[in-house]
Amino acid sequence: MSMKKLQGDGPITVVHIIGSLNRGGAETVALALAKAIDAKRFRQIFICVSGEEGSLAPEFRAAGAEVVIMPLQPLLGFSWQLWMLLRKSSADVFQSHISISSGLMLPIARLAGIANRIARFHSEGDGKSNSRKRWFYRALMRFSISLFATRVSCVSNSSLEFALGNFSALARLRAIPCGQVRNGVDLDVFRIRTEPEEAVSRQVLHVGRAAPEKNRKVLPFIFEALQTRGPYEMTLVGPGGSSDLPWVPKEHFTLVGESNDVASYMNNASVLILPSVREGLPGVILEALASGIPVVASDLPSLRELAGNLEGISLVSLQSGADVWAEAIDQMYSAWNGNGSIIRNKLMESKYSLESSAKEWAGIWSEYVK
Repeated sequence: MSMKKLQGDGPITVVHIIGSLNRGGAETVALALAKAIDAKRFRQIFICVSGEEGSLAPEFRAAGAEVVIMPLQPLLGFSWQLWMLLRKSSADVFQSHISISSGLMLPIARLAGIANRIARFHSEGDGKSNSRKRWFYRALMRFSISLFATRVSCVSNSSLEFALGNFSALARLRAIPCGQVRNGVDLDVFRIRTEPEEAVSRQVLHVGRAAPEKNRKVLPFIFEALQTRGPYEMTLVGPGGSSDLPWVPKEHFTLVGESNDVASYMNNASVLILPSVREGLPGVILEALASGIPVVASDLPSLRELAGNLEGISLVSLQSGADVWAEAIDQMYSAWNGNGSIIRNKLMESKYSLESSAKEWAGIWSEYVK
């Protein structure tokens, strides 16, 4: 650690490992933090290991972050390049966002002399099979994380359980901090709309990419079931097209694609729907609550935890049919239409704000720099 940093004259360098900077939950959170945290205090470098930088890369650069493409394969070459970058950049903090595979990265950061090494988990699973090979890989990665991380940071209790598994005892033996660092929403961007909602414009919104874990295939069925309950429309915002949908209804069902202005869609929404099969702490739920919009989501451990802390979230079992989802949406619309301020106020009382999250991360990144 240089005297320059000891005296507080230079920025703290944080190197992030991430798949790419395409639009997604972890990436959106990272971008919000890059914008909220002073680039003069924290120099942030994002290493994209998928071989592409992603559609959000220009926004990261505009926020003052640096973006580097460093393909993971071949692993030996990648390891050497990563070690060299960590040394040349005089990195102070190493933070890996690639789930269980963080166990591959942390030993390299340790060899590079990085004192502050963080494994960040954004989800309660990896979506992979439970084969013997995968079980062995997870065990090996968890052992490495428990041995080489100086902090394991998760968005929920269920994501922490996935991160460490049976190796939580080793993490406790090493006395490394393991726990939640909550994501936050920008309360200045997402606000309650000022104009009253018309009864004919019941808009159900889904925000998420076309990916198996988002479970968008059930949305046309839920949309059909809603038509017996009122004049509902449905809008899907997110990249990936419609290949994951069994069909696209012809009327009152809109596919928007990727958007940089989710806030405007929130302002026109009545209810947010999130039928995911796996989640961590979805930023889109926080964005909806900040906009005074109730949420109907899958009954997952992480979302159960969130619903216990905030107002305006209804959970539905993944085994439920479309009629159950439609009824939950209709009930949430009836219960919360015109009462959005209650939902937003409860969120504002919590620690799920971008300001709170940014302060917490600044403290964590500064932990070894006095």
